Amino acid sequence: MASLAKTPEIESNIKMGGIPTVCHLQRLKTITEPTKQVSVFALQLRRYQKANQDRLVLQLVNGMDKKQFPEMQVEALIQVVYHYIAVNEPEKAVSVLNQASQLLQNDLSSISNNEQSRWQTLVFYREKYDLWGNLGMLFIELKQPELAEKALLQGLNIKQQKLNESPRDKVEYMVKIARGLFALGKQEQAIAMLDKSLEVTQSLKKSNSGRDRQDWLNLLNNLSWEYRAFGKVSKAEQLFAQILDYANSFGNPLSKVWWLSIIAERTYLPPSVLDFGDERQAKLKQIFGKILQTAISHPTIEMSRFITYALASEWLQFSGVDSAMQIVNTIADPVERFKGLSPILANIRSENASKDIDLLAPLLHEAESLARTIPSTADRDQAWNVIAKTYAKLGQSQTALQMIEQIQSVEQKQQTLIDVADNLARNDNPDLALSLIKNLPNNLMQQVVYDSIQAYLKNGKLEAAQSLQGRLSPTYRNFVLADLAKGFAKAGHTTKALKLLQQVTETRWQLESFILIVKQFLDVGDLEQALVFAQQMPQSSEPDISSKASLLEEIAIAYAESGQYEKSLQISQSLQDRSISQLVTCAKGHTGK
Repeated sequence: MASLAKTPEIESNIKMGGIPTVCHLQRLKTITEPTKQVSVFALQLRRYQKANQDRLVLQLVNGMDKKQFPEMQVEALIQVVYHYIAVNEPEKAVSVLNQASQLLQNDLSSISNNEQSRWQTLVFYREKYDLWGNLGMLFIELKQPELAEKALLQGLNIKQQKLNESPRDKVEYMVKIARGLFALGKQEQAIAMLDKSLEVTQSLKKSNSGRDRQDWLNLLNNLSWEYRAFGKVSKAEQLFAQILDYANSFGNPLSKVWWLSIIAERTYLPPSVLDFGDERQAKLKQIFGKILQTAISHPTIEMSRFITYALASEWLQFSGVDSAMQIVNTIADPVERFKGLSPILANIRSENASKDIDLLAPLLHEAESLARTIPSTADRDQAWNVIAKTYAKLGQSQTALQMIEQIQSVEQKQQTLIDVADNLARNDNPDLALSLIKNLPNNLMQQVVYDSIQAYLKNGKLEAAQSLQGRLSPTYRNFVLADLAKGFAKAGHTTKALKLLQQVTETRWQLESFILIVKQFLDVGDLEQALVFAQQMPQSSEPDISSKASLLEEIAIAYAESGQYEKSLQISQSLQDRSISQLVTCAKGHTGK
């Protein structure tokens, strides 16, 4: 509810190049406050990157002191490399990668280890070892084996020297290096690296911590798939057998099923880029066979509840409907069994309706049959609620309404009708949704009305969306006003959008809405509209929200980048930061040179 409505993308018209890079570099040198300096540098990089100006990115990085924000410089160069690879210019990509490698060769310890400085700048950048790893994988893609190996081992060396590093992080990084070595054709070195990571993994089993034991189990499962990818199938089978033996060693059946479900999840999501679809399915079948056997042997209420909980926690995605239903059918009590079935129905997604309806029809018929056997009226009504919502998700609105008629309780029938209507609204059918609830009291239909407004906005039906505004309570008021304002702003109805924003009573939400709209216009190069909304934005006292001045700075720079220097100077004269007007004056002085 708290997110602004999505609207269709506007074609970008960003202009760049009106400010020579030398002027940006001069401005950076005049800024003495580190936090401001790093934010200005990062923001200018983002401007160039959004406009796909690799040449200007390189000019900016090349003009920087090599020990000034080196990780950010390397990140910028990596993005240029990705672009060169995408446009099939490998020679340029290799050249820029070498430049990034030279930057990382510098001693960054005095800069990189200052965590307080990192926090103050509020700019995210990766650790040096991670950057080396990234460079190594890019060198592999560019068929530079010697440079790739050097970069990968550099990263590993730094990683191994880090203190207080968790074994899991170490193993995951070592596996990344092993993959890189394997891609270079260095199979023996790659397997040796996996063996080292296996030693670290096995040390976790000695811990009494449940978290460490779970990490051990997951990492061991991951490594079994890595060994398989490297052709060491017998080793992979040995490790997989070890984790199954561990789960089977528990005498408590609930503990056994819990550990088996963890193994199933990691088996469904193997770390290797290789698919191994057939092997995965065979392993999952083996695991769920053991779960089924354990559930049948211990038909307790606790087991039933755990199965229901596990299915609700996304078991279904890696068990499959058939395996899940076999386990659900071990539950004798119809009420508890339907509780197990409910998560399966809840995991059905509307976007898969066209291909799932035939597959799920037998399951829904089984659910209907099961619902009729539930003795309690309240439990039975709840079952029909679940079934009706499922049919609605599948686009079967008429069948959903038939299911609602099975409900005895007036309150439950009403609530189910609301749930079905809301599902229709969320799936871009607001007209039908609103028609279903037209006779209900206004206080009961708030969420349906709100979601109908979102659907209308998504499809550009601004007037239809606004016509529903008066039917909402104050709880929804600010959210809807902001959503409507964004929609009308994007459609070019500036006056109406501003009027809506002025009605938003929650200060923070109003400010964030102004910022979102200004950024939207900046991103597509509509500077005139960006300026209109920035000038109307109230002053902000929130430390974590962009100020009005910072938005005007961005707009002034954007005008100068497009060559409109007088307009830029006019805006910058109202700003406390004099470096903006100096930047524009510098740019204007270079015109024609």
